[in-house]
Amino acid sequence: MATSVKSAFEEFMQNFVRLDAGVTSNAKASRNSLKAQLDRLSSNGTLPNAYAEKHIDFGSFARKTKIREIDDIDLMHCMSAMLCTYFQYEDKSVDIYINNDDNPFLEFCNDGTKLVNSTKILNNFKSNLSSIPHYSRSEIHRTGESVSLTLSSYGWTFDIVPCFFTRQNVYGVSYYIIPDGAGRWKMTDPRKDKDRVSTINTNRSGKVLDAIRILKYWNRRKRIETLSSYLVENLVLNYFSEHSESSYIDIDVAMILDYISRAIYSPVEDPKGIQGDLNRTGINSRVAISKAAAADHKTAIEAICQKIKEKDHKEAISTWRTIFGDDFPKWG
Repeated sequence: MATSVKSAFEEFMQNFVRLDAGVTSNAKASRNSLKAQLDRLSSNGTLPNAYAEKHIDFGSFARKTKIREIDDIDLMHCMSAMLCTYFQYEDKSVDIYINNDDNPFLEFCNDGTKLVNSTKILNNFKSNLSSIPHYSRSEIHRTGESVSLTLSSYGWTFDIVPCFFTRQNVYGVSYYIIPDGAGRWKMTDPRKDKDRVSTINTNRSGKVLDAIRILKYWNRRKRIETLSSYLVENLVLNYFSEHSESSYIDIDVAMILDYISRAIYSPVEDPKGIQGDLNRTGINSRVAISKAAAADHKTAIEAICQKIKEKDHKEAISTWRTIFGDDFPKWG
């Protein structure tokens, strides 16, 4: 129950959008425990040797943009390259080669070649994770890029991505190399995503994280499944990189909905400069998303007018409930 639009949004965010602080603390502790277990398996030779200094957390949980409830936690387990070399092709695909016959990655190469097969690496992780305490099951993720580990003591899965870390190239840039889902490899760099979120959030008075979270909630409530969580996040970040934040979350939400209604028709370039256009949404879905965002923008403007012009927070809260549903507080 709330008596102002501001308090209604805060109650909504606290109870239905942001992750619960206690659950988040437990999730971080379980992630750290899992990292230690993976390093133990690397140390005893069960998994490939680890390059522990380059292990990295990634995904929306690491970037603090995930909304409740936690369903998965992503981490990258970096392997020592053992003098392997790589070559990136124009289509962005990557091959990794071993340079000597006593290289331990030989067992993961394609038959009769010295090309390291990422699927064989994933299968090695999958088959050996059973020694993790409280193991329930492990399976190759549907994308073929990670191993999903379920532990019986938690309500979420861990998506574990085995990876390599490159030396700096001639431009002074280094990358992570991860499975591409088809036995080969591809470049990525989650550091850039995390730094971008942090920088824009800091430059916009710390208001960006909640804006991302609430738009992800909106996307999930509308069941616009073709609009990925990562795409929503980058649309909101693009909005704030072009606009200043307002003093009120309701105004920001209204303006972002208007922005999405138009931006969904345009390319959304990968901020890492690796994946190209992130917006691979089909044209019919783009039209549906645009219409939904435009309609809710119109409704949001109505609610803002009720609050500002008519000084009627009760009616404004009721109007916001038509956008966010019964999870949004009632007046009172």
